[in-house]
Amino acid sequence: MLRSMVLVTLVVSSILAFADQNPVVDCDRGQSLTRTLASLHKSESATVRFKGTCTEYVVIDGFDNLTLKGMSNAAIQQPTFDPPTGLILVVSVMASRSVTLSGFTVHSRPLAFSAVGISGGSTDVLIKQVTTDGSWGIVTYQASQVTLVKVMVKMTSGWAAVSAFDKSDVHIVDGFLQGSANPDWHVGVAAGSGHITMQGTTIRDMQQGISIGASGSV
Repeated sequence: MLRSMVLVTLVVSSILAFADQNPVVDCDRGQSLTRTLASLHKSESATVRFKGTCTEYVVIDGFDNLTLKGMSNAAIQQPTFDPPTGLILVVSVMASRSVTLSGFTVHSRPLAFSAVGISGGSTDVLIKQVTTDGSWGIVTYQASQVTLVKVMVKMTSGWAAVSAFDKSDVHIVDGFLQGSANPDWHVGVAAGSGHITMQGTTIRDMQQGISIGASGSV
């Protein structure tokens, strides 16, 4: 029995040792960010680079020190079907720490709640040089923390380009937030019950530039 347990431990250790924590994903060739993330060790540092258009919902749940970086005009496209449960978020970061998203575009459809969601008490999340278009933009909730650097949000539907709820904290640097010509009520930044700090940020074509709730601050 002891020998069997030792053997299993050695096998698992070998798999962990040889797992690729720095993969390159080519979505145009049928590879998947979801499958790749499932193969990683969440407690170890990892960098995932991807290219092409990935038509899938991407969930980053419980990771520590993960970088997701786009290459060669990389994009994540919301599928035509909805996820099985919960809010419709094309990219979701949940209960994670030290996560960086950079260098890609997120396309969402009108029924999506938001292109990117940060939740579950996630901290030290950095979103850099990411563009979103479609519904909403980036929503942060459940006491999470995110920094947005050179992020561009182009809304064609939905309510807020960047929003903070549930005592979350959002810091925006050199952002560009743009609404659309349709009659929907668009808001640039919304601090429902969270804190938002802005530096060098442009808000354009919105019915309301800044919305502050009873427990929010900007």
